Amino acid sequence: MADIHIDSETDLLNKKIQHHIYEVETVDGVVAISPVARAIYDGDEHEKFLEKLDARISDHDREIEKMCNFHYQGFIDCIRELLQVRSKAQKLKNEVTRTDQELQETAKRVLQRADELVKYGHIQSNIAWTIGSLSVCLPVLDVYAKLMEQMKERRYYPALKTIEQLEHTYLPRVSQHRFAQSMAVCIPRLRDRIKEASLSELKDFLENIRKHSGRIGEVALNQGCKQEQNQDEDMSAQDLVDFSPVYRCHHIYSVLGARETFEAYYRQQRKHQARLALQPQMNMSYGYHVDPVHNLLLEIQEHYNEILMKHCVQTFRSIFDDDSYHPIEVATEEEYQNVVAIFPFRDEALELAPFPKKFPFSRCVLGKKENVDRRDYLLSFGVVPCSQTEVEDMVRKATNLLLTRTLGGCLSSLIKKPNVGLLQLIQITINTNYLEDASVYLEQFISSIFNRWCGDSHHVAKLQGRTMFKDARKDAEDQIYEQLKAKIGEFLELAHYDWLLVEPEGQASNYMMDLIAFLNNVFQAFTNLPTHFPITCCSATPKHCARNLEVIGQNCFIMFCFFQLFSFSHVFAEFASSEPVKGFKEGVLQMFFVELRQLLDLFMAEDWSTYFHDHGKESSRYLRVNPSLALLLLEKVREADKKKNIFSSLKQKERDKKKLQETVLKQLRQLVA
Repeated sequence: MADIHIDSETDLLNKKIQHHIYEVETVDGVVAISPVARAIYDGDEHEKFLEKLDARISDHDREIEKMCNFHYQGFIDCIRELLQVRSKAQKLKNEVTRTDQELQETAKRVLQRADELVKYGHIQSNIAWTIGSLSVCLPVLDVYAKLMEQMKERRYYPALKTIEQLEHTYLPRVSQHRFAQSMAVCIPRLRDRIKEASLSELKDFLENIRKHSGRIGEVALNQGCKQEQNQDEDMSAQDLVDFSPVYRCHHIYSVLGARETFEAYYRQQRKHQARLALQPQMNMSYGYHVDPVHNLLLEIQEHYNEILMKHCVQTFRSIFDDDSYHPIEVATEEEYQNVVAIFPFRDEALELAPFPKKFPFSRCVLGKKENVDRRDYLLSFGVVPCSQTEVEDMVRKATNLLLTRTLGGCLSSLIKKPNVGLLQLIQITINTNYLEDASVYLEQFISSIFNRWCGDSHHVAKLQGRTMFKDARKDAEDQIYEQLKAKIGEFLELAHYDWLLVEPEGQASNYMMDLIAFLNNVFQAFTNLPTHFPITCCSATPKHCARNLEVIGQNCFIMFCFFQLFSFSHVFAEFASSEPVKGFKEGVLQMFFVELRQLLDLFMAEDWSTYFHDHGKESSRYLRVNPSLALLLLEKVREADKKKNIFSSLKQKERDKKKLQETVLKQLRQLVA
């Protein structure tokens, strides 16, 4: 049993070693063999493993030897064949090298020929493109050369046709070329040259026909005589004049779309020539005296003008009486266009504003504008037949009289009416501004009348009567200022005063608030007036108010004056800070009240020591206080204190106050002296 067991272990060990040898043969790399070597050394089997390994190597050597012996003859044969192939391979290599060199040289020549072929192909395509472009451009250049030749030969009508053909037919084909763009730019200039040249020919024709007008008249009379007496005449009136310039110019302007311009110009020039031919010369006479008739016509004209002026006075007065003196308000687009058609007023803000819209002027502006235009038209029909300059001077003189004497007189009487209110005067001032601006359109209207009569373009001469509107506006502004001062005086005189007031109530009187509200309404109505008048009026208002309160203080109870000045100064400061009229710098309105404020502060604080110490200095707190006014008011304070307290002399405080007043009065008298 022991022997059997030993044999089994030996077989097992042999199998294990065989397995290790198999793994060594089959695996690659040192890393793969490492586990096998470790297992061999761990089992103390390395000696047997080496024996088995040597035996296995010997087996492999024997197998290799057998294989080499078996294939030795074939190996010898292969070596012999290789030696034979070696010489042939060298020969083949030489032939391949030679063939490669020949191929390289041939390919180089082919590439050169290919480059030349591509180059000549590009040249051929460029030549073909050039031929095509020239075939397209040459007709354009031929037509343009033809056009230049026609212009040189003064054949303008064919030149116009050529221009039209060039512009619509030929140039679009070559629009990508620069010369075509230059031609397109020159075409409008060529048209203008043709137009100017044809017009020049027409002017030459008109000049020539003026020279031949006498001969034409003679021939025309002879032809008339021929029709009556059957006389023979070889020449007609049309044979003397070449009308071809007229026909050419007519055709050219028709092609250019300016046929109406040509007809208007030609008719106007022919009318001038006819007028020159028919109008008698200045040195010609009737053969008898016509001065009495002329003087009679002048008297009739003057009487006619006077009748129109009287009628205008009634018309203007009725317009003024019927006007409401409120801005015109329109509710629809039709009403707006009706107003603009009568009075040419344009304002972008008003046009963009929604309906209802308000114009700045009242209805009387429309009536006056319409009636003045109608009277000018009637005056132009009532002139005595004389020269154009005399007629124009007569109409302008009559228009100036209409503006200055008639309209100006009506405006002056309206402004001076006692029942015309302040707001009405403001609206009248606004109306005069727009009427003065509309005088430009009146001048153009007068010139248009003469243009229709005479056919000439008269210059627009200014009317001297425009200054009437400035005078009327000045009178209205003076009336506004006077009424404003009177209204302020009424507020101050009719107010209820508390003469026994000992201290201020802390708020302004009701009449003062009413006065401020009234001034606010008035200054808001100044919106459409020129800036200088509202600023002047607004700056004069606080002066006038302060002066009236000062007069009241000098004639009434002195404490009332102080308290009223105190309340008015604060209320007016708020009014001034609200910027009632645009255009004032900040603090300017408050400066008008500084004198009374300083006087009020001096008396309320009794700061006489500071006043006397700083008197005459620019940095004085009471620089604007007049010593004479302070002396007058302090005397009234002393008299008021005497009447107020008969027993004031019994109190030490009152005695000290009285002594201080005497000292101050003495120093004030010295300053006044």
